[in-house]
Amino acid sequence: NDIYQYNLGDGFDTISDTGGTDKIVFGEGISQNNLSFERIENNLKISINGDEIKGIMINNQFNADSSKRVEMLEFNDGSTINITNADQLIQAMNSFDAETSSSMDTLSNPIENISDMYNIASGSDLINKTI
Repeated sequence: NDIYQYNLGDGFDTISDTGGTDKIVFGEGISQNNLSFERIENNLKISINGDEIKGIMINNQFNADSSKRVEMLEFNDGSTINITNADQLIQAMNSFDAETSSSMDTLSNPIENISDMYNIASGSDLINKTI
């Protein structure tokens, strides 16, 4: 079981996990709303504030051997995201295109909708919920 700590200013890190129940703990100033996710082959790239040189690459997050995955993200406020099904998280994030996620005219409360996106991705209702 490993705990990986990431703080603002840490640059870009790579994790190659070897087993156990693991989590990444983000320091002060990093919330769910600051993260973006991308699948690159079997790896999960987590970018901070959309910056390509700030974040984490988790090697083999999508490997068939689930023991090599990081299971949880934890934030300074105590909130968490389960990333064992990171494909669902990426799918939910991609459903928020520029017209719906960045326009104040379209969203009455963008923070609420972003939180809803994480709830959809981490829950089993991804297919049943209309965005």
